[in-house]
Amino acid sequence: MNFKSTYFAIALIVVLFSCSKNESSQLAPVASEKAYPETVENSTLDELAQSFAKSLAESPEMRELVKTEALKMTDGDYEVLYSEIAEKKIANATVNQLVYQASAAKKSGLSAVGFAKKAASIANFQLAVPVNIESWEAKTTATLVTYMPVGVNDTEVKWLKAYDAAGKIHWLDARVEPNFPVIVIGSSERRLTDGAPDPRFKKIMQMVDPDDGGSGGGGGTTGGSTSTTTAHYCDRAYNTGKYDYITYAKFQNIDRKRDVEPWALGEAEMYVKVLFATPQGSVSDVKYGVWNDWGNTNWIGEYFTKEVNLNCQAIKWDRAKYGDVMKYVWMEEDGGNWGTITVTVEPKAWGVSLGKVEYKLPIQNNDDWAGEQIVEWTDVEKSNSKGYRYDTYYMYWHVAQK
Repeated sequence: MNFKSTYFAIALIVVLFSCSKNESSQLAPVASEKAYPETVENSTLDELAQSFAKSLAESPEMRELVKTEALKMTDGDYEVLYSEIAEKKIANATVNQLVYQASAAKKSGLSAVGFAKKAASIANFQLAVPVNIESWEAKTTATLVTYMPVGVNDTEVKWLKAYDAAGKIHWLDARVEPNFPVIVIGSSERRLTDGAPDPRFKKIMQMVDPDDGGSGGGGGTTGGSTSTTTAHYCDRAYNTGKYDYITYAKFQNIDRKRDVEPWALGEAEMYVKVLFATPQGSVSDVKYGVWNDWGNTNWIGEYFTKEVNLNCQAIKWDRAKYGDVMKYVWMEEDGGNWGTITVTVEPKAWGVSLGKVEYKLPIQNNDDWAGEQIVEWTDVEKSNSKGYRYDTYYMYWHVAQK
C-alpha cells in the first residue's frame, strides 16, 4: 500500500461501559504459595488478612457492619473502604481497635496508630464481599479472609490464600466461586486517588434474562423481539443522522468471564476501544470521549448470567468521514503502567479495501484483552430490536441506531 497517496486518520474512542460456620475448601499444592511475590505489600496484606479473620470472627457486630456497608454498593460493587468504617464504634471500641487487638502487630509492640498506618499503606484499602453476600448470615457466621496478591496478573493466580479465625490457611480456587461468603481485602479498583467513588462505575439496573424478552432493547421497544413489519434496528443507510448505540451485552459463559476477572475481584470493569480509519489526513491517535466524556459510561454488570442493556451512545457514523469499517476491542481494566498492543485494521472506503494497517493501541499493562471484532457500516439487522450482534470468544454485544 502506498502511504504517499493514501493516508489514514485513526481515532480512538474509549468507553467505559473489579469461621464459626465455614465450609471446608480445597487444599492447593504447596507450590501455590510460591506464586505470591515476596513484596512488602503482600506481606502487609497477609498480616492484615489474619487480623481481620480473627477480629471478624470475634465480633458479630463488625461482620454486620461490613455487610451493611458493602451492600450499599457505593462504588458499584459489594465493597467498602476501610477508612470509612475504621473509626466507627462497636460497643466501647472502634473497628480499628478491634482489628488491632486481634493482630500480631500488638504482640510485636506496634501501636494501634501504627497498625492503622500499616492498613493505610495499601492504597484505597477495602473490604469486599464479592460472592454470596446477600445470603450471608453475618450475625452468626464468620468468614474466611483472603487477598489477591500484588505483583502478578490476577488472571494468572490459580489459588487464593485465605485465613480462618484460628489462623489456619485455606486455599480457594481463584476461578471457581465458593458457595459461601468470603471477605477479600486489598486495593479498590473503583476509587479515585482521593478515595471518592469513581463516577464511571454505575450499577446497571436494567437486566433481562436472555430468553424472557424484557424491555427497552437497543433502538426498539422490546428487547430481543422480532417484528412482522419492516424495521431498521441496525441500518445506517436508512438511519441517517442517528447514533450507533452499544446495546445488549453478555459474557459467553462464566468461564470466559473468569478469563478476564477472578471472582475475588468482584465484577469486571469493562471498556471498549473503537478504532476507525479514513482516507483523510495522516495516521494519528485522537482520543476523544475518554471515559465519562463520551455518551453513557455505564458499568457492564452481572452479565455472565443475564444480558445487560448498556444503552451506550457511541458514534454518529459519517461514512465519508470515518470510512466503512470500525474495530471494537474489548478490555477489562486493571490499571498499571501504559503500554501498547498491536491491532490490525483493514480500512475500507465505499466498499474498497485500503489495505491492512497495524496500529499500536495504548492500554495499561495489567488490563486484560477480551476479544475484538470488525463492525462494518453495511451491517444490517431488521428483525432483532437489540440490533446487529457481534461475537468474540469472550463475549457478545449488539449495535443499533437511535
